[in-house]
Amino acid sequence: MPLGTPLKSMFLRRLSLILALVAFGMVMLTGQLFRLTVVQGATLREEAEAKLVTRDWLPTSRGRVLDRKGRVLAQDRPAFDVAVDFRVLGGDWAIGQAGALARAEAGVAAWRELDPEERRARIDAYVPVFQEHLERMWAELGRAAGVSEGTLLTTRVAIEQRVVAMQRYLSGQRIGRELRQRLARGEEITPEVEEDLVRRHSRPINEQKSPHVVLAGVADPVGFELRRMAGVKVDLPVMMADGSERAVSVPLLPGVTVVDSGQREYPFERVEVEVDLSTLPGPLGVGAGGGGTVRVICEGVAYHILGRMKERAQAEDNRRRREKMEADEAFKERVLTPEGLALAKPLDRGEYTEHDAAGLSGVEASQEDELRGLRGLIVQRRDTGREERVEATAGRDVHLTIDISLQARVQAAMSREVGLAVAAPWQRGEHLENVTVPDGTWLSGAAVVLEVDSGDILAMVSSPTIPRRVLAEHAEAFFRNPLNEKVEMPWIDRSIARPYPPGSIVKALILASAVTRGEHALDSPITCEGHLFPGKPDQFRCWIFKQFDGRMHGPLMAPEALMVSCNIYFFTLGQRLGPKGIVEAYRSFGVGEAWNLGVGAEFKGTIGSYLRTAGGALSRDDAGNLLTAPPSLSDATQMGIGQGPVAWTPLHAAASYATLARGGFRVRPRLIDDGSMPETAELRLDVRAVKEAMEGLGKSVNEPRGTGHHIRFADGTDVPHFNAEGVQVWGKTGTAEAPTISVKPGEPLYEQGVIDPALPAGVRALRRGDHSWFVVLAGKKGENRPKYAIAVMMEYAGSGGKVSGPIVNQIIHALKREGYL
Repeated sequence: MPLGTPLKSMFLRRLSLILALVAFGMVMLTGQLFRLTVVQGATLREEAEAKLVTRDWLPTSRGRVLDRKGRVLAQDRPAFDVAVDFRVLGGDWAIGQAGALARAEAGVAAWRELDPEERRARIDAYVPVFQEHLERMWAELGRAAGVSEGTLLTTRVAIEQRVVAMQRYLSGQRIGRELRQRLARGEEITPEVEEDLVRRHSRPINEQKSPHVVLAGVADPVGFELRRMAGVKVDLPVMMADGSERAVSVPLLPGVTVVDSGQREYPFERVEVEVDLSTLPGPLGVGAGGGGTVRVICEGVAYHILGRMKERAQAEDNRRRREKMEADEAFKERVLTPEGLALAKPLDRGEYTEHDAAGLSGVEASQEDELRGLRGLIVQRRDTGREERVEATAGRDVHLTIDISLQARVQAAMSREVGLAVAAPWQRGEHLENVTVPDGTWLSGAAVVLEVDSGDILAMVSSPTIPRRVLAEHAEAFFRNPLNEKVEMPWIDRSIARPYPPGSIVKALILASAVTRGEHALDSPITCEGHLFPGKPDQFRCWIFKQFDGRMHGPLMAPEALMVSCNIYFFTLGQRLGPKGIVEAYRSFGVGEAWNLGVGAEFKGTIGSYLRTAGGALSRDDAGNLLTAPPSLSDATQMGIGQGPVAWTPLHAAASYATLARGGFRVRPRLIDDGSMPETAELRLDVRAVKEAMEGLGKSVNEPRGTGHHIRFADGTDVPHFNAEGVQVWGKTGTAEAPTISVKPGEPLYEQGVIDPALPAGVRALRRGDHSWFVVLAGKKGENRPKYAIAVMMEYAGSGGKVSGPIVNQIIHALKREGYL
């Protein structure tokens, strides 16, 4: 081996070590570069940006919620509103102050001795000084707000004219209504009667006794200054009748209120409704010596639909926005700051801060991303002084299909004040022997009004509702009220979120389905002998068998079977349809589907008995839906009359009747009008079956033998359910068995419960009995075409006709009052 070989090997080893060290250093440098540029790049860029760039967010506002007629149901108040009492607007304040001063100067005893003309003269002498003070006030308001006195004067005059016109209109309506009622009773209208009517019905309305906004959305500095000034009093020098001067203390800004308007407001949260008593049934209407009107103050109008806000957004709100941006490119493009700004990365202009509110329930929650506004942004580079600006974008308006005035009228029909939804002896009927609701109890329930052609929901009321005033003042006590927790549950929207057995209102749907599926021939009558199975009178009975000593209907054709609501006829159809056919029938009309209305939880409807786990809990699938077992033949038979293992909601009922009215054409109900076409489906129902079903529904409410025709009172008199002129009605009553609400010893409300042999020993029934249904189709007389579907359900109320019928009648009158019929 040559002598140089060991030295060469050592050199190569050292060179390899040096190269390895260099390579390791390069790897470390590359890793550090990667960490700085990629892993921490965004953070470092933001830190650099913070040193070179300033950014200031500009405020935005939330979008409005509007009803079908463009009335504002929810809106943001921009900042401060300046309101002035109507008595100041109209000059009555000056007269009142002058009167107080004149009385004080004369003394109580001397003032009583003066005749009216002397009093007026003394008052008139002091009015100008107070009027001059008001003129100075208006000038000060205009100066502070930067508004001309001419503009303020125009606003004042407009408010006065509007309020006076409103008062005259309401007075005229009241006077005219009472005159017509007196004439209908044959009373003589004397001049004295007319004077009395004018005196009683010309009283001031609320708008003449409350403040009105004259300056809306004033800036914070103006609002703060005017609020300070509104609390200041000044001494007004007045020259008295005896020549002396007297200082009278008055507000610097009389009648001025500065309102913090930076919160969400609901202008129709509280609505006053007048109900004509002559349209009510005998015990409540003119027949009972009544007449005139009853005024109902409806609070919490459309609460379940509109929902409410939470004061502070939470982390999941921003997380949800990020997830939506990842899934929806159009949404991402809309909400991010535009490219090209001097920013390290685009920013979400709608991102929530710790001070932001967000929708919590109802439309406010489901439409949050539409309603939420996008902030503006001012970006300025410190090194160059360059400024870039992105203007704020107000939230988008959301349009609803409901008519808020109709909504309020429907709520009034179900109010305690009107009395139709209050348990009373006159409502007692053949189905109420087991009802535990004491007389005077306000009944819970729901009502839906649906436009047949469009599927638009015009009104959707759940009673009781929740007044926002209650939430603001004592929410905790409200939600912890034992009666609310156990029975009333006002937070549940009964129109869409709670299951109810449908009862006899489904009979028209079962008829159309059975004929369409070839399970029944319309030319073949079905004979009712009072019970379905020979020799078994205690099973599958017709309702008349028990109530009328074993009576039978005899052979019936379809329209007559619907008119008299024969159970045997429809037991037979359910039996013929069988388990598979009855499931298909209910599903074809939407049972098992949610409507995705955007107002919160919805009950889809169920067909079949609920399955339970070994521990007794209800079984659910991976999505959380309750699992059911297919119905048996016995179940199918019961489901032919709307009993057994089937449940739906008032909206299902109204939508199903609307489908029948369209001849089997389904239109998905909607509450939010986003401009898209509603989903539709064709059921291909047998044409003749639909015609005879409609004929039967017509007979049910228009023929004296129909179960939905009239209310029979204890004295034997019959009063028709429907009394609206010019309206044609098709409909069906229903009385459905309801699950018992029980209470155990030691639980709240236990003493209010009653002993029920069907319950375990010691357990009492707090509510038991039947739910009351009435569903109708209504249109203009002569057109022979239904325009609206109305569904009313009252919990544990018993007779569908006596309880729900008069409420439906009031809804028809409400449709007339609002111009729909």
